[in-house]
Amino acid sequence: MLTDSHVHLSFVKDKSAFLKSTLASKIKPVFMGVDESSVNDLVNLCKSHNIAFFAGFHPLFLDKMCVSDRQGYIKAYLDRLFTLHNSVIKDRDFYNLCGLGEIGIDKRASVSAQEQIAICKAQLDVAFKYKKAVSLHVVKGHDLMLSLLSCLKAEHKLPVFCIHGATLSYDLIKAYSSYNAYFSFGSNLIKKKMTADTISDVKDTVCVANGNVKDNVKYLISDKCQTMLKLISQDRILIESDYDGCSDIYPHAFLHNVYKSVAEILDLDEKSLERLVSDNLYNFIGAKSV
Repeated sequence: MLTDSHVHLSFVKDKSAFLKSTLASKIKPVFMGVDESSVNDLVNLCKSHNIAFFAGFHPLFLDKMCVSDRQGYIKAYLDRLFTLHNSVIKDRDFYNLCGLGEIGIDKRASVSAQEQIAICKAQLDVAFKYKKAVSLHVVKGHDLMLSLLSCLKAEHKLPVFCIHGATLSYDLIKAYSSYNAYFSFGSNLIKKKMTADTISDVKDTVCVANGNVKDNVKYLISDKCQTMLKLISQDRILIESDYDGCSDIYPHAFLHNVYKSVAEILDLDEKSLERLVSDNLYNFIGAKSV
């Protein structure tokens, strides 16, 4: 079974039907919350489906919160949530509320970097309190995130975490690896091969992630990303679709092709990579702390 460490359901119209088709396709997804509404949807879906999901507040969605104290509200909400719901981890499987995410720092957000850091820290504190894994979103803010992680480590309050959509330099890989980070790869890693001589741009890759591809589409991994993959310990690699729910079609072909491309780079057969990534995700979610 393939695992998908990062999926969104925010814009899917018929969520129940989508879940049934995805689970029937032998893919194990981990669904991400980005705000209170999306998390509540996942909590409700969990009542009728054994799904694995993370709960959190994404930096790009913070400005939509109509409360005076965002940090306090988020911390109280997550505290209540993790008190009422807990993960089930057994027999190499997992479901229910398994972690905290998608959270982080994004300098494109309208909310100030200072407030983002405070909110991110509050959520990381909750994750550490309940011994939950975290999916981190970082855009143009790695310096701020590393500083925050350093402070938490010094306080012995650092939860296990992964860098979602990792496209990192050697120095950043080294820095995050010093905290035993996991790294999740997907549409950030590949480019669709349009012809024998041309490679699509980022917009084409986004279309791939929305499922608008055929099974025979080929993909290329840039030299930079190939080097990055080889620098990271194989027991820290996760694979994701980062599917955003804009299409009702789950990107099965896309995920299969990412697995195939990564297997080639790491000189593994596809079944070995499938087992490796499945074990990594299980260990990531089951870990208690860094």
